[in-house]
Amino acid sequence: MESLLESKLALNLATMEIIHQPNIRMNVEIQNVILDQIFWENLEVLFQILNEFVIGIRYFESDIPRLSEFYSWYKKSIGKISMFIFKKKTFLIFFK
Repeated sequence: MESLLESKLALNLATMEIIHQPNIRMNVEIQNVILDQIFWENLEVLFQILNEFVIGIRYFESDIPRLSEFYSWYKKSIGKISMFIFKKKTFLIFFK
């Protein structure tokens, strides 16, 4: 997912070039997704949310017992996730 976000500009430019080539056809649904700004914003929010979980999994999978720290990590992560979602209101549009 991170590499997809990093390739956003290249995908947009390639799509625009393909659109203007009369002898090359591109699936309209794929074209619409690549050019849709809401898709990219939602993908960024999803990446940030999943990244929070990856951080937590790595932290709690260590050899050091950290179960007592789970609740504080959970509350902090829920706060960050809420901030990601409400910072990008377009994410909510996607799920309506």
